Amino acid sequence: MATIVNFCIYCKRSFEKRKGLNAHNGAKHKKIFDDGGPSCKTCGTVFASRSFLEMHMENEHPKNTGKPQCLICATVAEGPGVVCKTCNHFVT
Repeated sequence: MATIVNFCIYCKRSFEKRKGLNAHNGAKHKKIFDDGGPSCKTCGTVFASRSFLEMHMENEHPKNTGKPQCLICATVAEGPGVVCKTCNHFVT
C-alpha cells in the first residue's frame, strides 16, 4: 500500500496524516485563514506571522548579491541600517 503524504501548501512541510497537517495549519498558519497573513514577495508563500516569513526568507531566498537585502520582500537596499523602500521593514 502506498503512503499518502500531506503537504502544507504554505511552507511545503510534509505530514504522514491529514490530522497532523490540520494541527500544523492551525498552529503555524492560523492568521492566514483569519486575514491573509504576510506573504513572501519572491515566491508568494503566505505565513502566519512576520517571524515565519523572515525565517523563510533566510532559508529559501538567501542573500546572494553581496548587498543588504530586505528579509521581508527581498528588495536590495542601499545599505544596512536603512528602511526598505518597498515594505518599510528595517534592513540589517
